[in-house]
Amino acid sequence: MRQGLTIADLEDLLEDIKVYLELEQGKNVEYWRDIITIASDELSQLRKLDSSQRGTMSALDYYSTGR
Repeated sequence: MRQGLTIADLEDLLEDIKVYLELEQGKNVEYWRDIITIASDELSQLRKLDSSQRGTMSALDYYSTGR
């Protein structure tokens, strides 16, 4: 089982980072962009994992019902 931020957590984090970018008015832009890159990559991986797990479960459900 994966332990860490959920898809919703990462989406919220990305929104919060956008706020910090505005508040800091040009300060630490590289830092926040790097964090956005990392969080976006993690979100993408988590969505792929979630999608593949749902697809696997759907197939298992289909075959377990005898259809």
